[in-house]
Amino acid sequence: KHFNLICDCLEQQGSFYGALPAHAGMWRAAADTVGDLHGRLAVVPMVLEARGLDVTPMMITT
Repeated sequence: KHFNLICDCLEQQGSFYGALPAHAGMWRAAADTVGDLHGRLAVVPMVLEARGLDVTPMMITT
């Protein structure tokens, strides 16, 4: 559901998921933590999820 909201919002702005360099962050984090389960478990909630806290409410209401 969250991904679809993002895709819809980007389409309304004339863009698409993957057009912005910020979208590569999740995959870069996955590559950086390959073979390091503890590192990955730390990166996802502390970095990737935390970055969405300031924009997610606005995306849902618009």
